[in-house]
Amino acid sequence: MINLLTYLFIKITLLTLRKYYKTHRNPKWIFPALGHNGGKDAQSAKDHVSDSGVQGALQRTLKRLGFKKHIHPHVFRHAYATHLIYGAQYLALYGDRMPQIHKKTIQYICDCRNGSFGTILYACNDCQNIQPVPCCCGNRHCPTCQHDKADQWLHKQIDKLLPTHYFLLTITLPKGLREVVRSNQKIAYAAMFSCAHKALKKLAKDKRFIGSTRIGYLAVLHTWGRMLQYHPHLHLVIPGGAVSEKGDEWLSSRQDLFVHTKPLALIFKAKFRDAMKKAQLLDHTELFLQSQLLVADRQAV
Repeated sequence: MINLLTYLFIKITLLTLRKYYKTHRNPKWIFPALGHNGGKDAQSAKDHVSDSGVQGALQRTLKRLGFKKHIHPHVFRHAYATHLIYGAQYLALYGDRMPQIHKKTIQYICDCRNGSFGTILYACNDCQNIQPVPCCCGNRHCPTCQHDKADQWLHKQIDKLLPTHYFLLTITLPKGLREVVRSNQKIAYAAMFSCAHKALKKLAKDKRFIGSTRIGYLAVLHTWGRMLQYHPHLHLVIPGGAVSEKGDEWLSSRQDLFVHTKPLALIFKAKFRDAMKKAQLLDHTELFLQSQLLVADRQAV
């Protein structure tokens, strides 16, 4: 459960954003660039506000309020998009194609801490003051009430780190596939994980890279981009090496290279095509798989 000060900060910020949206609505951008004239041209702005602009505004606000707890804009991103600002618009656009569980999740997040799930009363024994705090929804997708659990999960993963170098690999689907993927999420998301696993094992087996298929990694699916557009992609945190096939030796990769990303993208693409064919979705994806490249990006971390 977040503390009261953090809760009030989120509420005040949400109310401010709603007011901002009414005066700065842009036909293309949710948050248009404000320039140097106080946002008077926001409705006709040709570009969105930059990441540094958002971070700077947040830090100035925190400093002005004397708020010492470190907060990054990412903490608010999903809550704002789904909560009080765009929940209704999102349902209006995609409600007819959304699984019922998704609609239920949005409703839970919208109702989080507004009294729909009850209220806890805290009383001070000294001054007898009573402070009501609305209960959270408890939904596992809610960024407000799952923040502490996310921190706990992260620390558990850190405890599992091996004493070796690591790589961050990102695999992104072509834009043309996203509509099909959105309408067939269970099949497509499972295929993304499976195809990434098979492609990595195939390349890792090559002695020029590692020489073993017994690799390990932590894979996370993200379905949204920074501008809140639907953007399914995988992030994989990969130890720089593998256990030998006999299980008696650690085979280390190069410090700057796990596998080459170009052949990885090609193998992933071929396997994803096979998965779509097996799911009888190839007619909807063949054109994009032929004409658009899948993006695979790797960096040492």
